[in-house]
Amino acid sequence: MKVLGARPDLQGRAFGFRHAVDRHRNILLFLAAENVDFGEGVLLSGLLLVKLDPQGRRLWSRGYSTEPG
Repeated sequence: MKVLGARPDLQGRAFGFRHAVDRHRNILLFLAAENVDFGEGVLLSGLLLVKLDPQGRRLWSRGYSTEPG
């Protein structure tokens, strides 16, 4: 089991909207997060699309703005 979450020194939280698994067993997460670390530093507040390998290691992530336009 892989546990993802905030560093012990930060108050982090995440709310998942959607998830999927591709044919290689990689995991795709679409979520709103605040101070959640997926392996390469803190991802600040916002909507995120995150891809993890089958062991739960971050492959890539992308943030999306909630601002219009």
